Amino acid sequence: MGIVRPAEDCTIVLQCTFGRSLLVSLSPLFKAYPALQKLIPLADIPGQQIPTPVTHSFDTPQLWLKHDDLTNAVYGGNKSRKLAFIFGKMQAEGKTRLLTFGGTGTNHGVACAVHSKALGFDCEILLFDQPQSPSVRKNLQVMQRYGATLRYCGSLLNTVLRFYTLQIRDRLLRRKQTEYLFAGGSSLQGVIAFIDAAFELREQIERGECPVPETIICPVGSSATLAGLTLGVALAGLPSRVVGVRVAPAYLGPFPACTVATVKQLMQQTHNYLLRLQGGIPLLKIPQPVLLDQYYGEGYGVASAAGNQAEQWFRNQRWADGLTVQSECTYTAKALAALRDELATANGPVLYLHTLNSVQGIYRGPDAV
Repeated sequence: MGIVRPAEDCTIVLQCTFGRSLLVSLSPLFKAYPALQKLIPLADIPGQQIPTPVTHSFDTPQLWLKHDDLTNAVYGGNKSRKLAFIFGKMQAEGKTRLLTFGGTGTNHGVACAVHSKALGFDCEILLFDQPQSPSVRKNLQVMQRYGATLRYCGSLLNTVLRFYTLQIRDRLLRRKQTEYLFAGGSSLQGVIAFIDAAFELREQIERGECPVPETIICPVGSSATLAGLTLGVALAGLPSRVVGVRVAPAYLGPFPACTVATVKQLMQQTHNYLLRLQGGIPLLKIPQPVLLDQYYGEGYGVASAAGNQAEQWFRNQRWADGLTVQSECTYTAKALAALRDELATANGPVLYLHTLNSVQGIYRGPDAV
């Protein structure tokens, strides 16, 4: 089992897969509010690479990118950032098993499978149908190879009902070993992870690594990333406007999952939780989240013409750090379409939070990592 990190010593050095050492400071939020160090546990996920670097495009003057695709040297993306806080909670509570759900090609499921194995947790993933593609098939193979128990539930509605039914059963039987994690890592800990990311960005601005963004854009599938960034930017005192682009269904069966209301509810719940901890977080009027629906297109995992064009434009960008940035034609592409439109009218820097994993070793076979 991994170690719950005492936040008083929250700086480590990791050798990452890109041949460079990164100084990894796991919680700028704890630096800003030191009392939270003893109140919010963090798991030490092997290969974690925080802070993630920022860079800019040589081809589009106002375009900046934050590399949350590189949060972990084994499997990156925004889910790996969230899981450090989620696994920390599980370790502190003595839980041994994670149960979550997603589409058959869920990136969230891959992150849970990979990092659960690294920390010794059992992992079960309930899967609903989504359009088949090469990336869906690759993700299924990785989840199986990393030992996750996969249960196919058919429709989205059946999957969500099974998730809640199992959770109710365990409560009635007083079984406490399982952490039930909503799709995409949408939880209080997931929101806190991106409050932390906003403070991380503030530190990078203060060090002169990037300008203050006029706008920050991120894809949104289960609300926690947008909720955390919006709340975090407000707490950090940054003047940036945070814009989320919906790339997943607004509702999971009858349950709202990716709406302005769900984002704001997560923000309010997390803010209330942080206030109850009495770790110094101030009382704050919850900002109104911005969530764009018009780029979603015909359905979950279904490519759009605007997304295809934006993805090609994004692939052609030359980045100042020289790194190759992964993209794909469905979820990321829809957010990129919004990014491209925003840049057309922007008066200042636009920062794209790149949440898609760019670390490809796990897709090359069992001995690649």
